[in-house]
Amino acid sequence: MGLFNWANMREMKEGKGVDRKKQPPLTVFFGILQRKLWRFVTLNLFYLISGLPTWIFMAAMGLGLYFFSMGKADYNIFLPWMLIMIPFITFISGPATMGATYVLRNFAREEHAWVVGDMFEKASKNYLQGAAIGFINSVIAFILTYAYFYYGTLQQGLSIVNYILIVLGFIFASLRSYIFPMAVTYKLNLKNLYRYSLALVILKFPQNLLLQLFSLLCICLAFYYPNIGILLTAVGGIAILGFVNVFYTDRVLQQNMDSANIKIYPEKEQKK
Repeated sequence: MGLFNWANMREMKEGKGVDRKKQPPLTVFFGILQRKLWRFVTLNLFYLISGLPTWIFMAAMGLGLYFFSMGKADYNIFLPWMLIMIPFITFISGPATMGATYVLRNFAREEHAWVVGDMFEKASKNYLQGAAIGFINSVIAFILTYAYFYYGTLQQGLSIVNYILIVLGFIFASLRSYIFPMAVTYKLNLKNLYRYSLALVILKFPQNLLLQLFSLLCICLAFYYPNIGILLTAVGGIAILGFVNVFYTDRVLQQNMDSANIKIYPEKEQKK
């Protein structure tokens, strides 16, 4: 009897023999986080290296916004850096994000995934689509940032156009949260990826807004307090923040996309 209970406890600890659908989402989320913490740290390390162009791009955007908010014109220095990073994001970070999202998606569904092997395998198999998404997303981000600076300088302060651009920025950030999980789960072309993602952003707008505000808060803390940023990065902060987004968006996809009979990648390919 004791051996039977010990075996059951071991299976529960490893996530086996447990009906996750009957457990609260937060319980499932923190259970996965606890069991796979070192895998998050490993994924964080490899994605940090492969996603370096994206971090430079985001740093340039963040520093530009900071100087703009301080009333300085130095943000013009950072716009060329964003433009230079677009090809690198297209050919490196886009596919890498595809691979990392696949691993996080499997974590969220409690399916097996080799952190390094599956990340690079999925990135290579979906290279063209990942590169295309990386290019489109970086160009959209650049246009929104440039327009925000341009209209703010033109009016010598925030105008109605700037506030509209802020809303569009949140919509775009939410859109990005859906595109990659959708791309690694369903066989869709670029047009349908963006179309369905936008539909889900609108359908779940309040929840998506809260999710993006949480992500923005974490990024701001890391940006304004470098010590916190370094600490969070060391313990897998980037991968964990990505997991927060994927854990929520994947549940939305299962509720809305699977029921709509969207063609899913073969099961053997998902668990390979």
